[in-house]
Amino acid sequence: MQSRCNNPRLDEIVKALSRERLQPYVRDGVDIQTGLARYALNMALCEALYPSVHCLEIALRNAIHRRLVIAVGRDDWYVQRDSFSGYQCRMLDEAESKVLDKASRLSRTWASIAPADVVAELPLGFWIAFYNHMQGRNAIALKLLQPVFPYAPKNLAGLTHIGRRTSAFRHLRNRIFHHERILHWKDLAERHRELNETLRWISPELASRCAAHDRFVDVHTAGLRPWL
Repeated sequence: MQSRCNNPRLDEIVKALSRERLQPYVRDGVDIQTGLARYALNMALCEALYPSVHCLEIALRNAIHRRLVIAVGRDDWYVQRDSFSGYQCRMLDEAESKVLDKASRLSRTWASIAPADVVAELPLGFWIAFYNHMQGRNAIALKLLQPVFPYAPKNLAGLTHIGRRTSAFRHLRNRIFHHERILHWKDLAERHRELNETLRWISPELASRCAAHDRFVDVHTAGLRPWL
């Protein structure tokens, strides 16, 4: 990227965003206007994917939570640490610490904390670890398939396939939330389709509502031209 753009207004935009952040969008030698257009398109694609990402993360978390209450036999299922991997136990420790910190600032006691407080603090990695053999898959994972994904086709509802889907979802979600580049992904349309399909496997009703907010196909199909 050239150090200056011969346009004071564009120079200010580059300065605000930083040359380092824009570098992935101009590394093939395009001009700065095209690079900024790509950056804008990337933001629009991330925005368009947000409804699907949001709904799937919340629905997945709550579905697993409900099933764990049944499997462990108590609302605060997280107190029985022998049911979880070391990776998940570390996340549980961090979540409980955050909840306690918040409670202390509000002069609340541990007894006043609801299980929902701890559940809300657990990151996506905790939930998908049940389906990932590298992070947390264990005996309880088999109880978190059909009940969590009741509408999944039987041939796609195994641990291997669900593990691949949830890991791919987490990767895409993190790229979006960390403001990273995704517009160059050749399978982005397939990723979007898979997000919505996985959500339908959990809750067809929520998937239908989410579709009302979904602009991804329009943004993706229009491509770069509207942003030039």
